[in-house]
Amino acid sequence: ALPIYLPSVDLSVLITDKSTEGKFSVFVPSGPSGNKDIFAKIPTQPGELFIIDDWPLEYILPNQQLSRDLDCYQLHLPDDVVLPEDDARICDIGIEHAAYIYTNYDSHEFTTQDYIDRQIQSGPAIGIIENERLIAWAMTHEEGSMGFLTVLPEYRRQGLGARLTTAL
Repeated sequence: ALPIYLPSVDLSVLITDKSTEGKFSVFVPSGPSGNKDIFAKIPTQPGELFIIDDWPLEYILPNQQLSRDLDCYQLHLPDDVVLPEDDARICDIGIEHAAYIYTNYDSHEFTTQDYIDRQIQSGPAIGIIENERLIAWAMTHEEGSMGFLTVLPEYRRQGLGARLTTAL
């Protein structure tokens, strides 16, 4: 079992990784009209709190300090869009890739190798290997969102990120 605490109020979810002693949380709110009781469950100790929307900031910022503002995109694929065939180079990646991913992930200061290990094990986690080297990868976070999408700099602008996104 993953060391996760998942309180839910009115379809809002707060995910806290207990292996980091509550220092990493993700808040997925149900919407501005939802029950505000979940805000009382948000950790107030220093740490990383990722919020999947802007509207909760007015409730959270009085108790938290905003250290950085990162963009998160929600993509919707219309039903009538035909996806291209999967790239034959895309494969599942394993725990043996975790240290390499951590070292080469542009935002590794926001995660730990233990977290990457768990996400690879719980899957899905996919990558593209060329000449026995992992050159691109993507996996999911605990709440199911896609993350860690990375293409090594020398392989960018070739559509590899789009191919991984489609395959995941």
